[in-house]
Amino acid sequence: MPYLTHGRYKKRYRKDRTELPRISDRKQMWNIPVGSGTAWSAVLFPNSLGLPAAKAAQRRNDCHPPVPSAYPSQRPPANGCLLSVLSFSCITEEEKGASLGVGDRLPEFSVVTNDGAVVSNVSLKGNVSVIMFFHTGCPDCRQAMPVVQRAYEEFAPLGVGFVCISREEGADEVAPYWESLGYTLPYSAQSDRQIYSLFASSVVPRIYISDAEGIIRHVYTDDPVPTYDELSEKLSAMLAE
Repeated sequence: MPYLTHGRYKKRYRKDRTELPRISDRKQMWNIPVGSGTAWSAVLFPNSLGLPAAKAAQRRNDCHPPVPSAYPSQRPPANGCLLSVLSFSCITEEEKGASLGVGDRLPEFSVVTNDGAVVSNVSLKGNVSVIMFFHTGCPDCRQAMPVVQRAYEEFAPLGVGFVCISREEGADEVAPYWESLGYTLPYSAQSDRQIYSLFASSVVPRIYISDAEGIIRHVYTDDPVPTYDELSEKLSAMLAE
């Protein structure tokens, strides 16, 4: 099927001016594949067939659908989530829940850890504590976990309380992950968001460092994931108070 160009157009249809569109419309015809006769007129001049404007526009779209951009960044985002792309990225979807920050008091909660101990806001009171919410499928959680494990090894003997709490991930998933990496951090596998929603509505990892009075002093998420030096500095300063 030939492509209509300005030069060919002038040469091919010089004898039949009845088919010539207005000058303003010619630009729309260049580089458009066309046939001949009635089919050509129906594509380029659908209104000549007496079609309503809406149907005429649909006829043009049906014959020559728009070509998607070659650059994904110029395409409109698909319905749904951009990222689930964020892969788990760390799971930023919005849900109902609290939004605790620096200066807030730890909420009333109680969990049972993998070693059978009961950890609650009451049991943590009187000591500096670190609470981490995580999901083993989250890349940022995987990055943060060794940092918290190292802090646990150094500061748990000094009296700092540690507990990791999963979000919507049961023991069947968490236990093999813990064992494969040799973590000794106490964890509580939660298959729902009941505990997590007492602290936040979205995003893991979340790390809350609280003082002996149960007041949150520092909060870390995936932006950025804390380093060991940052955690060590904060915990050392709070223990020295």
